[in-house]
Amino acid sequence: MKLHRRDFLLAAGASLIGLPRPVWANNPNFWSQPRQLWLYRKDSRENGNYRFWTGNAIDGDAYSWLCYMLRDSHDKTMAAMDVNLLNLLYGLQQWLHNAGIRQPLVVHSGLRTPQHNANVEGAARNSMHMYGKAADIAVPGVEPQMLFNMAAYFGMGGVGLYPTFVHVDTGRKRYWSAKVGGIKDARVVQTAKAK
Repeated sequence: MKLHRRDFLLAAGASLIGLPRPVWANNPNFWSQPRQLWLYRKDSRENGNYRFWTGNAIDGDAYSWLCYMLRDSHDKTMAAMDVNLLNLLYGLQQWLHNAGIRQPLVVHSGLRTPQHNANVEGAARNSMHMYGKAADIAVPGVEPQMLFNMAAYFGMGGVGLYPTFVHVDTGRKRYWSAKVGGIKDARVVQTAKAK
């Protein structure tokens, strides 16, 4: 199988900071295959594994279930979640699966209503959570620092590092680290981007 220059650079960048090799590095068809996402809601203990993309199209029923799993459980509100966010979560999960880590993504927070967001300590006033473009996630057995590095590697939007979870969104590209509980400063890998 031919390894493209971009994939080589991405794989090399990952190995420099101890990340597992990206699952798509040896699979040029990775993003055209069916996409399935396994989520676990920490607050409600709901667990679901949904194939949301098949045959180059969204599966409406599975997409609805994922929107439900990423709902604002505080205000009991559901909305359309950004498909690019689902793709980012899928890419992260498949990368971990390829490294032998077969766990659901634990959802700490997905959608937030403006009222709920206003009551979250430290939340951005214009948080991507309010637009269905953000999720706060963790993976059992994976350090938040590693998950942060993996999410930043995609270069799809904002990535924030917290003591017990990682924030990912599909807004503008930016990175931050919470200075709480002795957490390390966020490290970001600069990667070659496909134009």
